[in-house]
Amino acid sequence: MTGRGVILGICALLALSACGRLFGQGEGTGEASFGGLKFDAKLTASADDRRAFTVVVREAARNIEAAQEAGRYEAVAYCLYNFGASDMEWTAGPDLPADQIVLEDGALTMSGRCTAR
Repeated sequence: MTGRGVILGICALLALSACGRLFGQGEGTGEASFGGLKFDAKLTASADDRRAFTVVVREAARNIEAAQEAGRYEAVAYCLYNFGASDMEWTAGPDLPADQIVLEDGALTMSGRCTAR
């Protein structure tokens, strides 16, 4: 392999590594900034169906609409990284009006399923 090939290989590995960091490499905890506030969001996939997920956004009461967008962001990243598209159906999603949302210990919980094939 030439020196140029080695450099291209290293660049490719770094790019793949950056994609994994950007899209969370599956489930886990992320931090997103919406409405000028940072939110910690944790997405967990169902053990029975990896397409089904739950997202918990802590301290959502600070700005419910922004917390909903932080949760949506985590779900989009999960579906995109794991299934190649951001298509999803929400069971309890980010489009609920703020007056219909129930927070538990200040956290917003949303759930849905990635639908891309």
